[in-house]
Amino acid sequence: MDMFYVIATYIHLLAMIWLFMKIWTTNDCTGVSGKTQMLLTLVWVTRYLDVFQIYISMENSLLKGIYFLLTFITVLMVYTNKTYQRKHDEFSTEVLLILCMALAMWLNHDPAVVEVCWTFSIYLEAVAMLPQFYLIYKAKCVHHDVMIYIMAIFAYRCLYLAHYGVKYQQTEVYDPITLSSGALYVLIFLGFFTFVLPASESKPPSVGTDPVAAKPSTISGGEMGHMTANISAVILTPSALMQSSKNDKITQPMSAKEKEATSVMVV
Repeated sequence: MDMFYVIATYIHLLAMIWLFMKIWTTNDCTGVSGKTQMLLTLVWVTRYLDVFQIYISMENSLLKGIYFLLTFITVLMVYTNKTYQRKHDEFSTEVLLILCMALAMWLNHDPAVVEVCWTFSIYLEAVAMLPQFYLIYKAKCVHHDVMIYIMAIFAYRCLYLAHYGVKYQQTEVYDPITLSSGALYVLIFLGFFTFVLPASESKPPSVGTDPVAAKPSTISGGEMGHMTANISAVILTPSALMQSSKNDKITQPMSAKEKEATSVMVV
């Protein structure tokens, strides 16, 4: 186990924790593709079918369980959140699933079910970020939190390619399925950085506030103008002025002559 493999593994884990905590703490999944997270969940399920049959180490088994749980919970949080951009997350994942399964059944190391599922997970992981990139392309913006996650995943895959290179130097044996899928993964990321990212607007990190509670209780410009017009109409209309004049006369104190005339009329 070389240095590139260890660093790549923990960068991958930190990227998943980062995305999970971003949604958990802010209650906001804007810019996150639920379809990408669903594909990644399927990747871990099909790749680790042998977790109860082949024991490598406690750390290895623990990482496999964390990968699956984090991704699965992230899927639930995205699809149950009101900020989920469903209208932009419309990449046809069915096509990816069919193509990857067909390729796994055709090009594999062993036609056994577990081996075909493992090969399927390798192919699917290579294209699992496509829905995420398509969402950014449709929304024309990328949030800082999501961009940090994307960059971490890209670094993880680049380090894995370096790991494959070191492994080949040590053993002079390479796996064409893993190597070609890793290369395709990196090419897809480079396409995103070249064509999609420059045309997307950068958004600041999400703030963990309740959208309803954070809404200021102020009067809009239109409402203020309407209220001002009504007040002006009441103050400036002739009838209001006449009524105000009458009220002034009623409330004014009577002079001495007016009191004397009044007393004579009463007598």
